[in-house]
Amino acid sequence: MRNLGGLNETLRAHAGFGYDPILLLHYDYPYLFEHDKIDLTADLSYQNAKNKSVTAINLYGNDFKQKYYSASIDIGKRFGLFNKADLFIGYDYIETPFYIKGISASSGRIDRTISVGASYTHDTRDLVQFPSNGIYANASIMLKGMGFDGINYRIANIDFREYRMLSSELRAKWRFAGRFTFGGLVPYYNYSFLGYQERIRGYFTKEMEGNDSYIGSVELNYPLIKDMNFNLEFLPVIPREFLSYRIALYIELFCDTGTTLFRGQNFSVDELHTGYGTGLTFLILPYNILRIEYAFNEYKKAEWILALGISF
Repeated sequence: MRNLGGLNETLRAHAGFGYDPILLLHYDYPYLFEHDKIDLTADLSYQNAKNKSVTAINLYGNDFKQKYYSASIDIGKRFGLFNKADLFIGYDYIETPFYIKGISASSGRIDRTISVGASYTHDTRDLVQFPSNGIYANASIMLKGMGFDGINYRIANIDFREYRMLSSELRAKWRFAGRFTFGGLVPYYNYSFLGYQERIRGYFTKEMEGNDSYIGSVELNYPLIKDMNFNLEFLPVIPREFLSYRIALYIELFCDTGTTLFRGQNFSVDELHTGYGTGLTFLILPYNILRIEYAFNEYKKAEWILALGISF
């Protein structure tokens, strides 16, 4: 639901059922203090999710699931068109069916964690859905637990992306991102992972974990079809507004690399997992995106990838 009180508020609910059920309630109020350019975002969520950590599975001896209850509030302030700072406070309740140190951060099978954090974002992209020029840079820090219930560790993130038009048609973009955990005992459910939200094409389904993660990408895009009308108005019954589209088709070349490291492990180029490939990006304006890609890694093992949205 949008514009509940006439100030462009958004209230959104999301539910997912099946093996990892999830419930999410999201509220966005962009004009908490309009003249000061301050906004508010609030989230409530529940998830019964399968553990992602191989280390935790080895400790327990089998797969298991954990229940997550979370509540958070984010206050953000804009500085001009391109810069934004956010302050965050949240509460997490994580329930595990048993207790093993490291699988839980506290001394029991239930972790109750207060989190506070801050982030800063610089964003000059010309179009978020499919950028051709600009820079996106984000840095954040989150303090978890702060000593309550014996929980005290921190999570930091950095993400830098640059987009450029090399010619009137050829686009280039590159990215470096990292996630780092430090401080006290970091529970396995808050480790840094690759193979889930963050993926390396060429190792798209390979799951990697550690205290820290690194990922980098370079990509070139060139239009095969830059902008074309697509009309299905000959179909009966369906309303006309759902029968006309503008489409585009881009060919891409890419290289991804990344790795995860455990605490005390030194970074080495030999630890990087690298993939290369090519693909097609279909755009159905206003920028619903489908990617079909063919990638291979340094061992020449190949894979097909079907994904929604841009790579970064």
